[in-house]
Amino acid sequence: MFLIGVIATLAGWRRPINQGLLAWLVLDLLLGSVLMDVPAAFHRILGVLPAALLMVAIGIDTGATVLARSGSWSPRVATWLAAIGVLVLAVVDVHYYFGIYNRQQAYKPPTQETISIIAQEYSRMKQGTFVIFTRDGIDAAGKVHHTPIVYVADDAIKGGVPQVVDKLDKTRSLFFYVLPDQAAELPRLMARSPGGTLQQYHRSIDGFLLMTRYAVPPGTQ
Repeated sequence: MFLIGVIATLAGWRRPINQGLLAWLVLDLLLGSVLMDVPAAFHRILGVLPAALLMVAIGIDTGATVLARSGSWSPRVATWLAAIGVLVLAVVDVHYYFGIYNRQQAYKPPTQETISIIAQEYSRMKQGTFVIFTRDGIDAAGKVHHTPIVYVADDAIKGGVPQVVDKLDKTRSLFFYVLPDQAAELPRLMARSPGGTLQQYHRSIDGFLLMTRYAVPPGTQ
């Protein structure tokens, strides 16, 4: 529907309203391609969402109009067919996100729920070193590229890379959060810093394992 809307808008480019909509999309593409170089930048695409929704609406309207003009259906029937098609696509999309993607994908980078748990514990404890182990969302210097950490925890949570782990101050409490995609790191952490305690966190909607925390008291060698 979006592509049909784009084609219809391009076909009627002489109309000022279509020129404005096309200019909106082009500017977002030009500027957004630069801004999106940094991960976790959902807020940076908010400017393009209204234009994208308008394109979808134009695509639906164009599709219904073409059906009505074909002579096979009345305008009312064509409108209902377009509405039913959109509803089916919406149901398929919702099922994919909540029934397939959100249940089967590895947490790379961490989900909002995972990051919220870590950030809340950081805000509550205010002491110790917090390290998260996940495959994606962390650069070579240990910088965690995830918006909730940046805003809630003030960049105090580090990524579990050798440059960070090898320089940890063991005179402070250590809190290691290991996501499922890095489960192999947990035995190494326990061997490196014995004497800690384990705690698992499960997703609230279905009990799926979100991560495991390994907390090591200060002074443990």
